Amino acid sequence: MMVADFNRLLKNKIIIPVTFSLLFVYDLLLMVLSNAFSKPENAMLLCSPDELLVGPTGWIIFILAGFTGYFVYMDFREGVIRNKIVAGVGRSGILASMIVVSGVFATLVTALIHVLMLFFGMFYKAPFLDTPKNLVAYTLVHMGAAVAIAIFFTVITYLFSGSVLAAFLPVVISVAGKIVTMMITQDLFPEDGNCRLTPTQYKLYNFLDAYNPMSYLDVTLRHGIRDYAIAVGGTILLSLVIGFLAFNRKDLK
Repeated sequence: MMVADFNRLLKNKIIIPVTFSLLFVYDLLLMVLSNAFSKPENAMLLCSPDELLVGPTGWIIFILAGFTGYFVYMDFREGVIRNKIVAGVGRSGILASMIVVSGVFATLVTALIHVLMLFFGMFYKAPFLDTPKNLVAYTLVHMGAAVAIAIFFTVITYLFSGSVLAAFLPVVISVAGKIVTMMITQDLFPEDGNCRLTPTQYKLYNFLDAYNPMSYLDVTLRHGIRDYAIAVGGTILLSLVIGFLAFNRKDLK
């Protein structure tokens, strides 16, 4: 069954061609802009190399939202799920197969983005990636976050199956997550360097910043690997437990 799901993904004429094309064009555009505005006379017109670098990775969440909103939802719209059940496949097996497919897709997309940024020389412009160790950590954190988000979106889509809402929820969540991440980042690290949060607010914001995988794709590394591992592992575990328990009891219309 998992092989069949991967075959459907590979044969899809929209997801892979569009995703790869957009990522290539976007990274190429950022490279051109980075080179153009790195000149002294244009230094004030664009963001820093660190901010440029997180641009491409910040789009991963929208790619994953589009993937689950379209590919996973089509399983229900086209009756694929019902056919699997009729064929004797258990619900846990159905969900597990799609979770693996989503996780692999997230890993490949993240890897592709990092390869393209390396190819276009964008990594060399970021001061915080001054060592191979930091580069590896940066890549692993992004891959882990992407897999956790993909699994979470897949579970959400399955739990709201049978409703068109399932196709749009991942997109809505990704937009909301992006906005919240921006707000938290601005309050924790204001441009003037003067944080105006109260001690309680600072602890809350710092906790959300450290343990929310959605924020990892938008910012440079500023927490310990242990924090990232706990957040990614916790998100995956919680999504799996809720997903399997709820989907096995769900009334499939």
